[in-house]
Amino acid sequence: MGVYDYIPHLPVNPAELPEWRNNVRRKLLAAKPRLASVVEPERVVFERHPAAPLPPRGVVVIGGSTGGAPAVEAVLRGLPPDFPWAVLVAVHLPELFTDTLVERLRRASALPVTAASSGLLLKAGHVLVAPGGRNLVVRTVTDSPWVGWQTDFVSETSLDVPSVDVLMHSAARVVGRNILGVVLTGFGQDGTAGARYIRQQEGVVIAQDEATSAVFGMPKAVIDAGLASAVLPLSAIADFVVRYVHTTGPATRASRFSALSQPVQAR
Repeated sequence: MGVYDYIPHLPVNPAELPEWRNNVRRKLLAAKPRLASVVEPERVVFERHPAAPLPPRGVVVIGGSTGGAPAVEAVLRGLPPDFPWAVLVAVHLPELFTDTLVERLRRASALPVTAASSGLLLKAGHVLVAPGGRNLVVRTVTDSPWVGWQTDFVSETSLDVPSVDVLMHSAARVVGRNILGVVLTGFGQDGTAGARYIRQQEGVVIAQDEATSAVFGMPKAVIDAGLASAVLPLSAIADFVVRYVHTTGPATRASRFSALSQPVQAR
């Protein structure tokens, strides 16, 4: 946000005012932007470095396989332009179809959608799609004044690529409790191990219900393992996500979850 320092309140004791003024002066001089090399007549050009971007408040990880592309499209369509969390997507697809998936999601979403690359910062209201054939992970940013996150790739061997488990595990490990996992339609059990780690970090996991899943394998594995915070039809997932991330206040995470309206099958 560009904050450099702060100035304390005016002293109550008038005798302390000279020292207070000197302190303010020192801070202003320290924060003064350096003079650029170009000085035009009657106008001094100052140069200030841009402020470091603030990280998102949390991260949503969406995973799926067979039928996953249209399911992700349906979820993203329901997220508003001011969505305050970053969104990561991993769908089991070959590398050849990455651009097709990204373009499809761009047409459906009000949020910017980009194929993830190494070192890309996670931003609020931005969707990053794991490229086909590569396992995407989230790492902590080390060269920022804020606690932020960025994408990277690992060569970890997994049955399904991009692995939902690998992505969820890495995101939960660095983000902590402000993470929400969504396991959509697909064959197999990818997403179950990731969902377990999310729940261990006090995050929330949503599983798509059987009636709206093209293939109920991945969501069913999460549900059978007792890891689904809520089991929802596809049409209700985006609304739940939006209500959850916008629930604010001093309440604990558990009470935040229970404060949501309950036309859902919860576990």
